Amino acid sequence: MEVVVECLCGKKYSVDSTTVNEFACQGCKRNLSVPDLELHKQLASLRQAWQDAGDNVKRKAAVAEQAADLRNPHALPLLQAAAQSGVREAVNAALVGLCRYAGAGQELLFGWLRQGALGVTRLVSAFKETGFPEGVDFLCDAIDAGKLKENQISECAAFLGESGQPRALATLKALRRAYPAQAGILDNALAKLAHLDESATEIPENAKLIPGRPSQAAEPARKGCMGVLLFLVLVVALAALSGCDDVKRKEFAGVLGTVGLPPVAGCEVEVYEASRFASLESAQGRIGQGITDSFGRFSIELSEANLGRPLVVVARPTTGATYLDFGAAGNPLVPFDGSRRPWVAVVRQWLGGESTVAVTPLSTLAFESLMRQPSSEVGPGPLRFDDRAVGSCNLAAASSFALVVDPAENLPAPPLGGPFGSRAVRDQEKGFQNTGYTYALLQLAQAANAFVTATTAPADSALDFYEALFDDARDGLLDASHFGVALPFFTRAGAPAVTGIEVDGSSALLQWISSQTLSPADTAIAGASKGGIFAPTVPNLVAGQALSTGTLRPVRVDSYDVQNFPFSGNVELTIRGDGFRHSDAFFIRSNTFTNDYFEVNRNSVGVDGDYLRHSATELRLRLPDFALTTKFVANGLRVATGSDFREVTFELHSRLETTNASRELVLPFAANARVTNRTDLLLISSQVGRLDASGNLHFSGAGNNLRSAATDPGALVPGVDDVYVLRLRVANPAPDAVNGTGLDLTRSTFTQGAATRFADTFGGAAAQRAIIFESAAALTSRQVNLLPGGVAQIDYPFVFLDTAVPADLAQGVPVTIDAVLSGVSQGAGMPTVATNDVAGFTRLSALAPSSPAFTAELAPVAAPVAPGAATAGNSFTVAITLTAAPRSGVTMGDGVVEFVDLTLTYNGQTLLLRLSDSFALTQLGTSVTALRCIEQTSGGAAFPRLLSQIAPSTTLVLTLRARAGTSGTLSLSGTAGLRDAASGARTSQAVGVTNVTITP
Repeated sequence: MEVVVECLCGKKYSVDSTTVNEFACQGCKRNLSVPDLELHKQLASLRQAWQDAGDNVKRKAAVAEQAADLRNPHALPLLQAAAQSGVREAVNAALVGLCRYAGAGQELLFGWLRQGALGVTRLVSAFKETGFPEGVDFLCDAIDAGKLKENQISECAAFLGESGQPRALATLKALRRAYPAQAGILDNALAKLAHLDESATEIPENAKLIPGRPSQAAEPARKGCMGVLLFLVLVVALAALSGCDDVKRKEFAGVLGTVGLPPVAGCEVEVYEASRFASLESAQGRIGQGITDSFGRFSIELSEANLGRPLVVVARPTTGATYLDFGAAGNPLVPFDGSRRPWVAVVRQWLGGESTVAVTPLSTLAFESLMRQPSSEVGPGPLRFDDRAVGSCNLAAASSFALVVDPAENLPAPPLGGPFGSRAVRDQEKGFQNTGYTYALLQLAQAANAFVTATTAPADSALDFYEALFDDARDGLLDASHFGVALPFFTRAGAPAVTGIEVDGSSALLQWISSQTLSPADTAIAGASKGGIFAPTVPNLVAGQALSTGTLRPVRVDSYDVQNFPFSGNVELTIRGDGFRHSDAFFIRSNTFTNDYFEVNRNSVGVDGDYLRHSATELRLRLPDFALTTKFVANGLRVATGSDFREVTFELHSRLETTNASRELVLPFAANARVTNRTDLLLISSQVGRLDASGNLHFSGAGNNLRSAATDPGALVPGVDDVYVLRLRVANPAPDAVNGTGLDLTRSTFTQGAATRFADTFGGAAAQRAIIFESAAALTSRQVNLLPGGVAQIDYPFVFLDTAVPADLAQGVPVTIDAVLSGVSQGAGMPTVATNDVAGFTRLSALAPSSPAFTAELAPVAAPVAPGAATAGNSFTVAITLTAAPRSGVTMGDGVVEFVDLTLTYNGQTLLLRLSDSFALTQLGTSVTALRCIEQTSGGAAFPRLLSQIAPSTTLVLTLRARAGTSGTLSLSGTAGLRDAASGARTSQAVGVTNVTITP
């Protein structure tokens, strides 16, 4: 197969991929590899899209973003072309994409910086304009690695100072010592970070210029900040620095950390290089070990071979290890031994020197969520530990507790007084955010004891509460439930009401925790190291917890329901997805002038926009009234004179730190939404999908609704039948009412490819009809009267006519619907008005007809196959066979196994486990561990798993192990779910009960 190979020097080659693997470029002598066929097709498509984009700024930027997402050396020539195109948005997308592509992409970028082809100022502009959250980390990494010259460092200093990030503070401090000649620029940058550390503005002694003495920065200037740190080792006295604890040598390189707060003393700490981390049961990838002192502190040296690598840090329960049970009567020391589960923290990157890590319940919540994120989202294997996935989960855990620190990489400040005794304060523990972290951890410890005291289970302790939280985190949402099923621990007799989500979308569990504030005396202990100052302040911290959605995962937008909206507003927008935080902000940004935007956030009210509901999976808000808002509306959002509309993009800004807008993830969507100041009847959106029993619309590529002419679409019942609807939303921005507004079949068009398809009503007799809506009377009954400013949503159920196949309808090919609504204006002359009266506002939706008979459905599931008996401490397997079958007939479409939910009861515990497309190994309670889950025939990953006409069955093999020393009957049952790949129809079946007798 002939494929194209493009070199960075500009030469292109057409080679046979079946005979050539690599060759040398004739122009620059680079060694070039040959892409596989799939990658070749992707690249060819992107090259064509780049060419077709012409002068379209948005399209060029989109192509650059897609090329960057490949993270493949073969995409570099395309990114190079985008970066050199002069199209600002495309240049930004290319530069940011290269930053994210560690290795080849970043090296190309550094080459341009060395050659002077790219200025740091331009790079910083790209970070700012795209809202690139990792920009600060990239620059700090580059400085540490000696990639930037002194003049380039001065260009980015202001950006680092404005970031508000502790990482930037540490880098700027080191630069201040190394480059006295840059004092003015660096001092200005450090002054902006004084809220993080009061010592930020102090001038280091060795950085003060002494007349007649050579600059002390000469040697480090050639080696970057790693060189700076080594230089300081030579010039600073050998006396121990404050807070170094048991780290004796100033050349120490590794991790300094804390386990727990309240502390866990005497426990083993292990450090793993994350890309080789196999499981909590394996030593694979372990690169260091240590033990905590009486304050829970530890230090572990690491080899420079691990620089730049993500780390997994595990605090293992150990015989003799103790937890200070703050909040229990007398604050006793309780065992943190083998009956307990490990606490874990994931660090995005080890950058050398003294890196900090906190292993706490909050960092463990982030770990549990991270390991269960679908590989289809975070990537397979070690890609799970990519900076974005790890950072998102860590900061989501912090955000849930209204903190502004990374709970794995920032240390809580030591509480001083009470049961905690006296200890030195490390430099890394001196920020106001550190005391905020301390407050939240002590508050959680107190809440844990308040909860177990309230229940009628006297044996429960705070450690049991933490472990129940870890179970809760596995579905990515802190709501005391496991995928919607309340966890037994949180529903014990006497327990406070903490399960589920409140009406406003907040987590009931976090609301309850927010009510467990510390006493004034304990608050003073928590903030003693910073004079009782917390960031956020205690009132803001508690208020943020009460508003928290409880999400613990990366953000994702799946759908939205507004495509056009009037300048005068009064339109509700619903965004659905996952990972939404209470600190999210919504932006409307001009496509023409990208610096012009309008922000709506939780504090917005009325005509400025208004949040109506904000959960982890849904943000429903009222769009602002640009005509009446109290806030400034930029010209780029106003409709130009003589134009009908202004194109805008909607953006969800996921604030990873609640007080820091510079560290946020921006998700653009609705890239061609349109705002209009015209007063014509306006079609806000047109959507097609399957209705569930709750009236929610689920989108799919095909609809298994080929029906006979005897089927009345209006008689079908959602949740019982396959019900597909055309959902239309309409607004009336006119000064007059519009009555009788509804779907106008005579004005609407239906096409399949280039062919016109004809719609009719139930009971009608139109020639060549292919799409059937309700009866004419039913359509009329759905009409609405719209007052000025009124908005309505109308659902129109329909079916495809089976007798139209194949002459008048092709099965499996999308039918595009261009829907038109019309009504009678109550203005002068009472004319009929329609949503297609003004060009540019019609919106298309599509659905492919498919036979219901082809729908893949899950057949009844037999009881799992397992041994009748097993020995505690030894592993055993449970085999679950799943089979798909067509709804009727013999031909079946593909079905996707989405999950198998298992309930295990053993040793007095009820344990919940979801098998899905995520990391498998899971410790269940204190008695059972799920070691792995594989597909029996292939021996490979159990998920994702596709059942097809050719291979309709699969057997999943789950390996379990009961803890040594336990005994009893392990009972296992559950539920499995299958989704028809084309139509989205879902079926579930119970998994039968299996019992295994466990003997000691």
